[in-house]
Amino acid sequence: IDKQMQDLSQKVTESLQWMKDTMARVKMNDRNKEPLLLTSTSVGDSNISILTQPIENSY
Repeated sequence: IDKQMQDLSQKVTESLQWMKDTMARVKMNDRNKEPLLLTSTSVGDSNISILTQPIENSY
């Protein structure tokens, strides 16, 4: 169960990072960057979209 929770936590973190990056792009209206790629996975009764490419750190 700990491994499942860690995996789910990682997927949620990646999805939240994707949303953060998307909101930043909308605010900056940067059309020069390619859109992020998504895939869907099922976890229980929910479908979760996750990144299919590496996350860039914006720090």
